[in-house]
Amino acid sequence: ELDGSQSIIELNSRHGSLSTLRLVWNSITDTLSVKISETERSETRTKLSIIRAIAKMYDPLGIVDTVKAKANQFMQRVWTLKKANGWDEEVPQQLRQEWEKFERQLVLLRDVQIPRHVTVEGARNIQIHGFSDASESGYGACVYVRSSNEEGVVSRLYVSKSKVTPLATKHSIAKLELCAAHLLSKLLVKIGKATEDSFPTFCWTDSTTVIHWLKSPPSRWKTFVANRVSQIQTATKKSAVTATVQMEHVTSPVHIELVTNLTSSAFLAALRWFIARRGKVAELHSDNGTNFRGASNELQELYKLLNSQEHQKAVSGWCAEHEIRWKFTPPAAPHFGGLWEATVKSMKFHLKRVLGTGQLTYEDLSTLLTEIEACLNSRPLTAISEDPNDVEALTPGHFLVENNLQTLPDLNMLDIPTNRLNHWKLLQRHMQHIWQRWHLEYLHTLQKRSKWNNTPCTIMPGKLVVLQEDNVAVCKWPLARIIELHPGKDGVTRVVSLKVCNGKTIRRPIHKIALLPME
Repeated sequence: ELDGSQSIIELNSRHGSLSTLRLVWNSITDTLSVKISETERSETRTKLSIIRAIAKMYDPLGIVDTVKAKANQFMQRVWTLKKANGWDEEVPQQLRQEWEKFERQLVLLRDVQIPRHVTVEGARNIQIHGFSDASESGYGACVYVRSSNEEGVVSRLYVSKSKVTPLATKHSIAKLELCAAHLLSKLLVKIGKATEDSFPTFCWTDSTTVIHWLKSPPSRWKTFVANRVSQIQTATKKSAVTATVQMEHVTSPVHIELVTNLTSSAFLAALRWFIARRGKVAELHSDNGTNFRGASNELQELYKLLNSQEHQKAVSGWCAEHEIRWKFTPPAAPHFGGLWEATVKSMKFHLKRVLGTGQLTYEDLSTLLTEIEACLNSRPLTAISEDPNDVEALTPGHFLVENNLQTLPDLNMLDIPTNRLNHWKLLQRHMQHIWQRWHLEYLHTLQKRSKWNNTPCTIMPGKLVVLQEDNVAVCKWPLARIIELHPGKDGVTRVVSLKVCNGKTIRRPIHKIALLPME
């Protein structure tokens, strides 16, 4: 019993529901809702009456915050009227009708209820997931609690908050996404102060620009971005939040088709082969082809094909018939297709260096390109499970054939002089040479270290890594799980203990291991 209390209220089913600060608790169903009062019926609608009605929509938990955001956006429209309306002057007829229609629908919010308990009974695994998003009219953030028990997994709303886009300054969508992430970080800080225990926390945003800003030091950006990035980094560091992004093309699988000539028929045939083997596509993206100008005769011929009206008409007609959208990148801008351009570049560079001026038959080149495709699609992306004894990784091949892509084992041909190799063994040597070059190049991209003023990527026990070893067979990626760190006297880890697939424990310096790209 609290000191100075005059009476004690017994919270049981007899009281039905209790409310405070327009937050209603139904003791029978144990749910929370927002109290919505009947709107005052008046003949006039002024700025003052509208603002009074919006102020009554007090919602500290953000249960109906999306509706309140609509009301605030309406208030912005009223505030920006060309006619200098005073507080007690009536708003225009069109806005009045819109507001009255909105008011009549507010009573429906009484039916919106959320459980008071954000976790399920007997919860074992509790996680906090925060989401942020933005549009031209506003931005917002919400936090859900994900809990699980023997019956299943349940996610429930914890709190949400939204704001309208300021009218004084026009911001890009990327900056509004950053404002939404900033709003989410402040919500998570408040949650951290309100809860005694700490739970695994994840922040979700669909803006890759925001993720790029957050991964860099604030000093790199201008004031608007730098201030918010600094505050988000500080808030998430204190709250031990892991920033995660949803990205398209996470797997980035590669498909290569070899054609015998540069004609529309050959192009459509290759497209039909692709659909028959991989499934129907929704969108087809193609280079515009202006970067072929001044190149070799073959590339000039390909440029003429891609830009000819006959080819575009034939391909566009076939795609339209099969409900496939065909899109060109802008002229002279191959970087617009950066994702597939980078993947194709990694193959073209090493293929050209290894083959040189050598000539191959159609069967030889088709075999070589197919094995190169398998190599590119065998690269590890992330660990399949968190089991310390499991050292298998998810690859793009899993999304294509539901298993690792492999090639038939061959003897090492790299140390044998070419004049002692027959035709087939020479082709194997080309493949092993391409694999050796690309394999090392890919590992180097995973081993990039940030500058000293950046927070380095933390190497932690339990992480799945790729070992950098010599003479690795084609499509083979030696994986290991970190089990122990060995920091030096300065506290910096330079050596780790690893558990490999055969169960043995080995030691390696950190420059001989590479974290997976999605780790």
